[in-house]
Amino acid sequence: MTRLAWLLAALLTAGCAPRPSLESGDPVQRARAIKRLAGTKDPSLALRLVDRLEDDDPAVRFYAVLALRRLTGRDFGYNYALDPQRQPAAVRRWRDFIERQAEEPGQGSGPRPGAPRPAAATAEVQDSGGS
Repeated sequence: MTRLAWLLAALLTAGCAPRPSLESGDPVQRARAIKRLAGTKDPSLALRLVDRLEDDDPAVRFYAVLALRRLTGRDFGYNYALDPQRQPAAVRRWRDFIERQAEEPGQGSGPRPGAPRPAAATAEVQDSGGS
């Protein structure tokens, strides 16, 4: 195949890869979205990560709790390998902590329950292919 043909093939298929999204039906895409969002270190995304602690897929839960631990330095006894239905108290502790952080003075960058989410949290995440 000539260089031009390779270039055309690459351009035509560039947009065909699924985009990572926290709401994707594909757990791989949800995990990629978490990894990408965790890299932003944006505390306003923390509640979205807490929601993923109840995901059906253990890999998604793993990346969510890892991102939350890195973001907050906390643990709250959550175990990604357990069924989320068996640990509602740990998920509640995470949610309560994040909501308290948002309410404390001086925590202006934290998530605020009921507040509009930033565009980065609601938009699908672009994947550079190297994640």
